[in-house]
Amino acid sequence: MFACCCSEDKQEVDIIYAGTLPEVSTSSETYIGSEKFEKAFKDVAATSPEPQLTKYNSKTVPDENPTFLVYLEEPESPEKLGLHLDLSDGETAYILHVSQNSDQPAAKWNATVQEEHQKLAPGVYIISINNKFGGSNLTDLVQSGKKMSMLCRRPSLRRVKVSRAGNTNLGLDLQFAKRGRVLTVTRILEGAVKESGAEILPGDRILEVDGVQGISEDLLKTLSESLNPTLVLSRCP
Repeated sequence: MFACCCSEDKQEVDIIYAGTLPEVSTSSETYIGSEKFEKAFKDVAATSPEPQLTKYNSKTVPDENPTFLVYLEEPESPEKLGLHLDLSDGETAYILHVSQNSDQPAAKWNATVQEEHQKLAPGVYIISINNKFGGSNLTDLVQSGKKMSMLCRRPSLRRVKVSRAGNTNLGLDLQFAKRGRVLTVTRILEGAVKESGAEILPGDRILEVDGVQGISEDLLKTLSESLNPTLVLSRCP
């Protein structure tokens, strides 16, 4: 069946979309869960500097490694962190927009680091904050107004075409946040996705359907009406 549900986190930060869709990658990396995130944090933290913005050395994380650490100063208030996030997968915080306000911690970090791939940007996943993992922990910490050490990962993007082949059910269980701009896949059920062998996994975020980007409700409508939808997916590698 084609199913969806709307997740509305009571402590969810405001969600605003900004930026253009990056070039789609053809890589086939798989989605991983919190236990591997924790190992990744330990591996990166072992060679990372103390959380002082002025002393950050971007070369401590190899260019080919999608994982990097970000240290944010304490914001004036939680809503002035400078990040607009989607937390609809219950596992990670997906960056939708980064404020350019130079007084806010996110913009300060981006102004400090020289390497573009170590900057906070739309599409980047926040896996942990202050060594805490899981969607509820991330939400609480984002709202705490404290200094933050964030483990982040750059996304893997791919374009996938789903053939219904007479099957009216897509077989996707979807979730999205209020004011969101993505659809998050929570389960693969019986239906066209499974039968066509389309490379879609739980945790993937749908950014675009048949060239359409916009609010989650528009993506969902386009997806439900398309006979053979082409999806652009974001995955946390």
